[in-house]
Amino acid sequence: MRQVGRSSGKWERISWDEAFDIIAKQILSIKEEYGSTLPICLNKYSGNFNLLNYCVEGMMSSIGHTTRATGTPCWPAGIDAQTFDFGTIWNNDPEDLVNSKYLIIWGANPAWCSVHSMYLIEQAQRQGCKVVVIDPTLTQTASKADWYIQIKASTDGALALGMASYILEHDLVDRNWLQQNAKGYEEYFSNICVKTSPLNGRRRRPASRQASSRHWHRNTPRPSPQTSGSDTGCSAIQTAVRTSAASTRSLP
Repeated sequence: MRQVGRSSGKWERISWDEAFDIIAKQILSIKEEYGSTLPICLNKYSGNFNLLNYCVEGMMSSIGHTTRATGTPCWPAGIDAQTFDFGTIWNNDPEDLVNSKYLIIWGANPAWCSVHSMYLIEQAQRQGCKVVVIDPTLTQTASKADWYIQIKASTDGALALGMASYILEHDLVDRNWLQQNAKGYEEYFSNICVKTSPLNGRRRRPASRQASSRHWHRNTPRPSPQTSGSDTGCSAIQTAVRTSAASTRSLP
C-alpha cells in the first residue's frame, strides 16, 4: 500500500514491482543529493528472531553507511525485568520446550509471533505437556491451550503476586533450592501481601489453582513473560523462580 499525500490517511494498492522501483529510486536520489546513504534510517521492532529476521539489516548494510535507530516499545520492559531477576544470562535452548510437562505462556502469542517455537509447543503437547495461556485476549495460541486464563488488561502483576501469596501461605516453596541458588528471596517474601485481593470475581480461583497445580515439575522451563512494564515482569518471573521447576516437591 502507498499513502497518497503525506499524513493524508489515504492509501492506494500498488504492485510489489512498483514498490521496489519507488524504494530503489529514492535510495539513489538520496545518495546523489547528499553524497551518502546516511540520511536513510532503519527503525524496526524486534520481530520473532527467525532465520530471516536480520535480512533487512543485511540489505541496508549492502547499500552503504546508514543510520540505525535502536530500542523498541515492546522489548525493554521484559528485558529489564529479566535482568533485574536473573542478571545477564540466557534461557534454555528453545528446543528444550519439547521436554516440558507444564508450560505457561504469559502475555505472548507464539502462534503468530514465534511460529518456529509454536511447533515445539505443539510437539510438547502431543507428548502430554499441559499448556496454560494467560492473556487478556483470546489469541490463536490461547485457543490451543489446555487451560486459558483470561485476565483483565494490566492485572498481570496482581495475578503474579496473588500466586506468590498462595504459594507462601501453603508452604509450597523449595527453600533448600532458594538458599543454594537465589539472593534476596527473604526480602521478597517479606514484601508480599499474603491476603492479596482479587481485582475481579474470577481472580481468586485461577490464582490458587495455578499456584498449586503441576507446573512445578523439574523439567519445566521457566516462563518468560512479555510485560507492560518491568515491575509486572519482575513479579511474574519471581513468582516462578521462588517455587520453580527445580523443586522436587510432589504436588497433585
